[in-house]
Amino acid sequence: MKKILAMLLLAAILLMAFAGCGNATAASAGEASAASAASAAEEAPAEEAPAEEAAEEPAEEAPAAEPAASVEETAEPEEAAAPESSISYPMCTDGSASISLWVSMPSQISPYMESVADSACYRAASEATGITLNATTVGTEVQDEQFQLMCASGTILDYDIVIGASTSYGGADAAIDDGILMDVSGVIESYMPDYYAFLQGDEEIRKLLTTDSGYMADIAGRGTGGRPQGFGIRKDWLDNAGLEIPTTYDELYNVLKTFKSEENCAEPLLMYSTGFLDNDFLCGGMGVTQNGFYVDNGTVKYCYTEDSFKEYCQLINQWYNEGLVSADFINNVQGAGISYDSKMQDGTLGVFMTGVDIFSSGSAAAAEQDGWEAVPMADVTKTGTETITIGNTPSNDPLSNRWNVTAEVSDEQLPYVLGYINWFFTEDGSIAANFGIEGEGFEYDQDGNPVLTELVTNNPEGLSSFISEAMYLNWNACFCIDSRYYDSIYDTEAQASATDVWNSNRNNTQQFHGDLTADENAEYSALYNDIDTYVETMTVSFMTGSADIDAEWDTFVSKINEMDIDSCIALKQAAYDRYLER
Repeated sequence: MKKILAMLLLAAILLMAFAGCGNATAASAGEASAASAASAAEEAPAEEAPAEEAAEEPAEEAPAAEPAASVEETAEPEEAAAPESSISYPMCTDGSASISLWVSMPSQISPYMESVADSACYRAASEATGITLNATTVGTEVQDEQFQLMCASGTILDYDIVIGASTSYGGADAAIDDGILMDVSGVIESYMPDYYAFLQGDEEIRKLLTTDSGYMADIAGRGTGGRPQGFGIRKDWLDNAGLEIPTTYDELYNVLKTFKSEENCAEPLLMYSTGFLDNDFLCGGMGVTQNGFYVDNGTVKYCYTEDSFKEYCQLINQWYNEGLVSADFINNVQGAGISYDSKMQDGTLGVFMTGVDIFSSGSAAAAEQDGWEAVPMADVTKTGTETITIGNTPSNDPLSNRWNVTAEVSDEQLPYVLGYINWFFTEDGSIAANFGIEGEGFEYDQDGNPVLTELVTNNPEGLSSFISEAMYLNWNACFCIDSRYYDSIYDTEAQASATDVWNSNRNNTQQFHGDLTADENAEYSALYNDIDTYVETMTVSFMTGSADIDAEWDTFVSKINEMDIDSCIALKQAAYDRYLER
């Protein structure tokens, strides 16, 4: 009863708030465009426009259903019905409405775009909604520190929206219980009709956004939580040697040796400082995930104490000693906007983790070697026939960027905050997030489909696609990916096929899902932070040979057990069990 009364009160406030802005709030279902948002969800491919941190954990994120099938099958989103009511935009016409947002942005972008409010989709959103966006933008290198300071001081509550707050805080349940974030589950239907219709048609996304406590702090569309990443390989070098694309570890070893000896390749395989690659490529075929935790027939396990991890370290150590991986890999940091494209194009690298941009005709034209050609390559396995079930996949996380509303947004302000976000799930908002502004980021073709302009695809000032898309499409928007976006950016078959190739022998059936409660998270962090630091240090030591893995393996396993990894596993198991029951 209290919930009903609260909803009625909020509805009354909503009407008064918009009346003060000179515009009506809700209209009967007419041009409701949530169907288009749901359609975009249905078509969404395994990638997404610019994400907050492509290389962080990516995110972040993935599917579920019945206990037996929840991690083995991905639910197909159903087409949503039109919402029962819709918001009339603009919501305000006298310039009095504004919302505040806090978000991070890499230093590569900041010289060209001082604030995310200058990104095309937000310019379009402010014009369409009549709501001014006041954005505070911080560098990604200081985002964690700044976020923690805001939480400690309480200044986080000065913002209406903080992007990625639930993840940074350690979980949505904890953030809501601690009074940092708002549970929006009870207001979405009334004040975000287009977004609500999208959720009704996409059970997978709804389930991922709902916490074990039944809260919903994250507002997100269907994407993947990061641009797709997978193996690329120098096909022209393979052709020179008469070799096929490798499918097994032994074949890859032979290819790397050939690239080194025949092509004078300095780094046949690009390796990162952690000893791992994006999306668990290379290690997944051995039963290893960088996350450490995986699920085997409903039981959570930890791979770093298993023989599979030892085998992976021995492989990298052998290749390191033979000069087949980056000699200074401990200095090869990965992160959003960090590019190794020049090394891919000048002959330094032969096999590398990459996004789809490297397969474009522009990359071939910019390469320093005649006949340069790179193509996507599926991950390798022991026999070449296995399906990789452990770890992540390039499309493991269907969520787009997570927007969080802070806990103390007033009843008068809330309709504007939610209405602004809702706009990105209308037809016009989806176009703006995926393609930018007509006449700037895109034009319509003769069939009425939006097509990106060269301002984005081949920037006349030489800006990378990472920067041009942030400026002329979106940075960290909350939206559903439109498959037509890829039609615009792909100009080669290698680009168009890359995601399918990378996903061809992988699934996420053993991937861990679940959220720890606030108490569990405190207990887990107290234990696992030290374990994680120890594992990271020893991983690099084993791979470089500074520690003898054969002589020290038993000690390594024993120490992890002594640091109480079993309690960490038990906490993860409880979270996973709750996830299955959502």
